[in-house]
Amino acid sequence: MRCALGLLALVWGCGAGNGPAPDSGPPATGQLDLTWADSAGKPVRFVAPATGRWCASDSLLEIMGARRDTAVGILLLSSDTSPSGLGVGPYAVMPAKVFIPWRPRAVAAVRMAGTNAILQFESVNGQVTVTGAGPEGVSGRVELRLNASEGIDSLRVTGTFQRVRSVVASPPCGRVDKPAGG
Repeated sequence: MRCALGLLALVWGCGAGNGPAPDSGPPATGQLDLTWADSAGKPVRFVAPATGRWCASDSLLEIMGARRDTAVGILLLSSDTSPSGLGVGPYAVMPAKVFIPWRPRAVAAVRMAGTNAILQFESVNGQVTVTGAGPEGVSGRVELRLNASEGIDSLRVTGTFQRVRSVVASPPCGRVDKPAGG
């Protein structure tokens, strides 16, 4: 799925609802607080500032956080008919490599430096539950299963995102496989 590959690129480069003028300055930050077990079974806790970008033309929110050599991205695809932005409720996590047109849904990615290479993980399944969306930002919890983009390793990620505020993304934004204005 091309939007997931774009999300991976955004995750490494790190950067719902209403926001200021398109991409105007840095957004107020919320927080990602996630845990997972690495391939050796060692528990990892990832706590990082989180930022958001709302793409109104495609009804999607990108939530991203980075700390040291690790970055996490969560893409929430709201109902295309939602004029007011991101809705509260469950978003089923779908495989990042497969195009699935229905909404609401989510995809996720994690990228980190390993001992000998950059490790990339893409969502397979799980659920993101948005528990609040308003002027204070977007909050919720995640339960994700991600597989390595190369190899057989996987991660089970759980945790929360709190008060993630967003800027409005400058057009063009959103899925690369969606025609502009469509």
